[in-house]
Amino acid sequence: MINRGYTVPATGEEVPFEAVETGKLRYGNGNPESEAYDSLTDVHVDAAGNRIEGRIPWILLNIADPSTKRRIATDWSEGLSTVAFDYLTVSVGTFVPDAARDGRAADIGGSTNLTDHLPERDGSVVRPAEYTWDPWDRPAYEERLKQSYHILRDQYRSADLTDQA
Repeated sequence: MINRGYTVPATGEEVPFEAVETGKLRYGNGNPESEAYDSLTDVHVDAAGNRIEGRIPWILLNIADPSTKRRIATDWSEGLSTVAFDYLTVSVGTFVPDAARDGRAADIGGSTNLTDHLPERDGSVVRPAEYTWDPWDRPAYEERLKQSYHILRDQYRSADLTDQA
């Protein structure tokens, strides 16, 4: 939710409710070395390598602090408190999108509209797998220059930065 919607008391102006769909994942290529690279990619399917890569922000998983395995409590009576957890349950399903239905799953005439799924399915129910990790104090990282670095460097080198006043 971006804006709850309200009425400005002084003018009576109605400001409408605004929302952004945070759960809609963006398909693309998250490999910085690819010509098709998109830094905002959430999901990439590598059919040749038989892989699906997903990058989901921790907060969309209701995780407040992944380094200590703390999630936001679902009992809202305590406010935004956190609770410990041991693992996440994870499953993935794919479907044929229906352009006439704004990309929602097309009816493929089966017991579900899933075309593929991981890890396994029991009838129409995908059985999730457990995923866990070791807590950390310092995350592993790898530095790299962003694509625009050389463009900005060249602009700054050629700019006249003398005082124009």
